[in-house]
Amino acid sequence: MSVVDISANSLKTDRRNLTDAPYSVLGMKLSALEIGLCFFITLILVLQLYLQFIQKINWDEFFYLSHIYEAQSGTLDKALQMAHIYLFGWVTYIPGGEMVQITVGRLFMWAAQIGTLILIFKIAVKYIPRPYALFAVLSFIGFGFVYIHGTSFRADPIAALCMIYTIYVFTVTDLKNKDLAGLAIALALGAFITIKIILFAPLLAVLASYRLIISSCPKRLFLRFSFTVMAAAMFFAALLWGHASTLIPGETADSAASLTATAETVFLSSGLFPRLEVMKTGFITGFIPSIFILLGCVMAIVSMATDPAKRKETCVILSMALPLLTFVFYRNAYPYFYAFILPPAAILAGYGAFRLKLSTLGLMALGVLMSANIALLHMTRLDEMRDVQSETLSAVHEIFPQPVPYFDRNGMVASFPKAGQFMSSWGLRNYKLAAEPFFQNEMQKKTIPLLIDNSPVISAALRGKPSPLLREDAAALRANYIPHWGHIWVAGKRLSLGVEPSVFSVLVPGEYRLENKNNVWLNGKRLIPGEVITLKRGDYTLRSAAPQDITLRWAAAQPGPAQKALTGPIFGAF
Repeated sequence: MSVVDISANSLKTDRRNLTDAPYSVLGMKLSALEIGLCFFITLILVLQLYLQFIQKINWDEFFYLSHIYEAQSGTLDKALQMAHIYLFGWVTYIPGGEMVQITVGRLFMWAAQIGTLILIFKIAVKYIPRPYALFAVLSFIGFGFVYIHGTSFRADPIAALCMIYTIYVFTVTDLKNKDLAGLAIALALGAFITIKIILFAPLLAVLASYRLIISSCPKRLFLRFSFTVMAAAMFFAALLWGHASTLIPGETADSAASLTATAETVFLSSGLFPRLEVMKTGFITGFIPSIFILLGCVMAIVSMATDPAKRKETCVILSMALPLLTFVFYRNAYPYFYAFILPPAAILAGYGAFRLKLSTLGLMALGVLMSANIALLHMTRLDEMRDVQSETLSAVHEIFPQPVPYFDRNGMVASFPKAGQFMSSWGLRNYKLAAEPFFQNEMQKKTIPLLIDNSPVISAALRGKPSPLLREDAAALRANYIPHWGHIWVAGKRLSLGVEPSVFSVLVPGEYRLENKNNVWLNGKRLIPGEVITLKRGDYTLRSAAPQDITLRWAAAQPGPAQKALTGPIFGAF
């Protein structure tokens, strides 16, 4: 028996016209249906490529880029999941700033996604005729969340490519030495990219077991699998050790210890189906692929019950749904996660269409509907948010020509040294558990003249509204930063003075420019309007001969763009 003998020869369809290939395209014989399905796939890919230049950038894409800058400046303190600092270290040399660099990174993720599509096809065609294998590919790229986030500048697209390659090795190849070497490299690199490749472990275990069962020499193959796993573990350990050796001493141990806490956070920390609302949206925006994945599961179960001769092979097909069980317990199953977890499940969509014996007309109609759905979804991604992001970053670099430390949600100004932690829901959870005034502590240790108002949590604190931040942190931010331009705040004070002395505290030491109409006295020293003064951390008294409102503004901050800033938010939902 060959590798997985559920091919077009063993699972024949009575629709012979689906596999007729009267047309030659680039030397390949293709049927009209195959050409049509390839057209829909290409159309969606081209539309997705265009989307990279107009779609807003998510906050974690900026965070992903910030790690690269931290590594190059020698301030990176993370050992795990840092493969991208080596894979994309070159991106920081691309002129144009953070927005351009992330967009270029997205283009490489788009290319990686094409690799994933090719491997989905190569795996599917082992089980089903080519038109249905192409439908499996279309189901993946035509899934709403995959279309939107499958090329995001984050770990998921390249990790998905690594994992679909491991599935390809188990299902398609003859498991020669070169195949197992590729498998070991893919596993090691995948783990170095993101530890969540562990979510594919049940599927890989089933595929490995099947190959052992059908092998003519299972003991020898088991030994070869064992050596492959050990080689992958050793390669991963070497990658991790090499990276950790560039970090401050003790960081590797700290990262290893944090792995348990990470697992506790992402697995079952929020009960069953922690992202049920996201799943509902995903089902709606990927309705046709979702239906056919479910149909594929049902058809596989029916086949296992009614056709004992093909039970083992059909079990392999059904196992492609195993990664979907992660939605039951995985906390971080946000929209971007679908591009990582869905590639093997897309094969079930093709299998479902095959078992239903959909005609040429039926498959083409589904292709039209999926393409139309993607086109409509594409329109929903067009808004001003990317413009707000772009003008904010441009203004930051104009206001601060040289990098300065700053507070924000996610390391948006990646080329500047970020202070504070990543204010994701996970980061906020850790902040609450620590119950320490993190922002205040940072301000007492570092001089942080810049703040980007790009987090609802920070925004609420700045405006005196209820915020998840500790009272000390909220008060420290509100008392030490003032609006400068758009979403950009700088170190400063706004005070209402009278003849009686007013006391204020400074947590951001440095030079401030006085913006006032009349003279004031600082700790008894007379200051004239526009004067630049140096303030250290501590308390000061300030009074005026006549009541007036004054502003103390970070002196090194340039005025900013002449045009009025856009008023929309910097970040929104995924």
